[in-house]
Amino acid sequence: MCMFRKLLASVGIGNARIETHLHNNTTTPGGTIAGEVHIIGGDVEQDIEALYLFLVTRYTREYDDSKMTQDHTIGQYPLTQRFVLQPGAQQRIPFSINLPLDTPLTMGHQPVFIRTGLSISGGVDASDVDQLNIQPHPSQATIIQAIQQIGFQLYTVHNEYNSRWRGPYPFVQELEFKPYGHQSFHIEELEVVLDLQDYGVDVYLEIDKRLHGFAKLFADFDLNERYAKLTFTHADIQRPDLAHIISQTIQSRMRH
Repeated sequence: MCMFRKLLASVGIGNARIETHLHNNTTTPGGTIAGEVHIIGGDVEQDIEALYLFLVTRYTREYDDSKMTQDHTIGQYPLTQRFVLQPGAQQRIPFSINLPLDTPLTMGHQPVFIRTGLSISGGVDASDVDQLNIQPHPSQATIIQAIQQIGFQLYTVHNEYNSRWRGPYPFVQELEFKPYGHQSFHIEELEVVLDLQDYGVDVYLEIDKRLHGFAKLFADFDLNERYAKLTFTHADIQRPDLAHIISQTIQSRMRH
């Protein structure tokens, strides 16, 4: 009977199980997520090679004129070393992990989640998935508010593949704003990257002009788009003229 149970466990029947319980699922880039992993032994003794957490998100990439989504691990956190789990035994493993500063926001449709994995020697690995709510860091939130103050509305947020991005991931998170009201700057859209750093935020702006007449002919050559980079320390972001600085930067690119 013992050998039969081991055989079943090797294909996932009567296997060990895990359940992750988060104390908090809402934080900001660079923030902390804490919780416990509950491990429940199966029908037989099993050799546990490792317990780990993966921080995962998704991004969009184009293949042959079609868009596909891919998962990408942005953080890995080992929680235990090898141990033996007895049948029916229960263990609780507490954890507290710090998220990277460049953790994507979940303001759009792209998820960020914790994937818990239990690596079982000679068996089927157990896993659990828990969604996170990643809100803007206070400095990022202040910049978003400043952009909205000068006449732009946040339209969508997405992670998109970008082979030229200098960051550690194959994608970049873009915040797309649409103009509204009288201060539209004759812009079709404004795409923004908020690259959070220890010292502050590097802000990348991509300005897509609203073109008319012959100017439309040059759109295929990407001559209608203008780029700008602003670097703000956390102290700079508290300046009362932050919105004015961003507005002046956009207007200067419109004159080019």
